[in-house]
Amino acid sequence: GLWMSRDEGRTWTHPLTVPVFALTKVGDLWVLGTEDGTRLAVDERRWIDVEDGTEGVGFADLLTRAGGVLGATDTGLSWSEDGESWVRRARVDGGVGRLAGERDGDDLVWLVGPRGLFRTMDQGVTVERVGHFLASGIESVVRLGPAHALATGNGTVVETTDGGRSWHPFDTGLPAFEGGRLFQAGDGLYFADGGTLFRARAIRHEEQPEETFVDDDAYAELAAS
Repeated sequence: GLWMSRDEGRTWTHPLTVPVFALTKVGDLWVLGTEDGTRLAVDERRWIDVEDGTEGVGFADLLTRAGGVLGATDTGLSWSEDGESWVRRARVDGGVGRLAGERDGDDLVWLVGPRGLFRTMDQGVTVERVGHFLASGIESVVRLGPAHALATGNGTVVETTDGGRSWHPFDTGLPAFEGGRLFQAGDGLYFADGGTLFRARAIRHEEQPEETFVDDDAYAELAAS
């Protein structure tokens, strides 16, 4: 379900009990992704299950973009300009589980699904598979900059700096792992593997000129938090 705090986490309310997989905001409207379409709210307390064409569609992730919101569903991608009216766009075999992109960034959005890693450059109208050698087993992808991303899967971390046309192993300093995923929170980059959490630690370029990733002007490596 959905839990909400208005006092920095000291107390919580439980406004919605259905399973929730994604949450985003489009203008003044909050949009939730559930296993049976979307729910809407303007005051964060009363959530409405409207007839918006998403009934029976499972939403795994939502990403607000300039001009609307992109939804990752159990059949592929859906798009809405206002969070209320949805149209189904590209189909992806096996569906899409996660999205990675920026609200006001470039057009590239990364898609993670059970059949591999994909990207879209046109708000979900078309999709292209990338990182074919990764095949299935992709756990996560994070956008670090234009055409620059890290992906995890099959016990490894790989990097692209050309929008997914080529990938190479990324030396993170992490211990060996089988699962786990990368994710961003605020300005930080993290890796979660079972019960262990790692975070990105800034270093100077001169200390490690290779196998680093760029976040604005800072260079970083993954290190135990």
